[in-house]
Amino acid sequence: MEKGQVANLLNLKGMTGMKFTCRSSNNKIVSVSSKGIIKGVKSGNAVVYVNVIKGSNIYKVQIKVKVSNNVENKYKEFLRQNKSKYKYYTIKTVKGSKYPVLLATNSLYDPYNPSDPLKRGKMMANQCTVFIYSGNQVNELEEIACRACECLKYENNTLYSVRHNCIDSYVIKNDKIINIGEGSSHLYKDSSKYIKFKQNNF
Repeated sequence: MEKGQVANLLNLKGMTGMKFTCRSSNNKIVSVSSKGIIKGVKSGNAVVYVNVIKGSNIYKVQIKVKVSNNVENKYKEFLRQNKSKYKYYTIKTVKGSKYPVLLATNSLYDPYNPSDPLKRGKMMANQCTVFIYSGNQVNELEEIACRACECLKYENNTLYSVRHNCIDSYVIKNDKIINIGEGSSHLYKDSSKYIKFKQNNF
């Protein structure tokens, strides 16, 4: 099943006079409700255990479930094909976007030590390209750049581009990046977090 997909394991109409219990071996992969509704949470494999009770008889069933993430797989393939161009990446859920977006960059830096990007291991970028999964492919939206030795921040599914004493807020609507306004940087300094990038090892 796909990540986010929902399926009904049980035919309750045909289970008159029966009781059942069900659980997942890993709720982080597949969740299951008391009514036998399962949902793919993230990529991976799990087993759903179902006990059907009829009178004094107990029937045990094990259902193997594999959850895949087509969007994640598309992003990985894109990163693999563009490894020399985009050496670092991160995937984030952003307000207004049906799917998570891919942020990719070719260089990192430490805002407190720009001359030695990875010395402190912050893995941040002051400029990156935003990609979105749409039409069964990875499409480039635009670049987001930051200023004054600051980086991209992230909070409540919104991207923040930090500049000196100011910050721009971005959401995505109709597969386009929309600047929803500016504000003082101190409003977000305590609660929002800098976006950290991973190495493109695909």
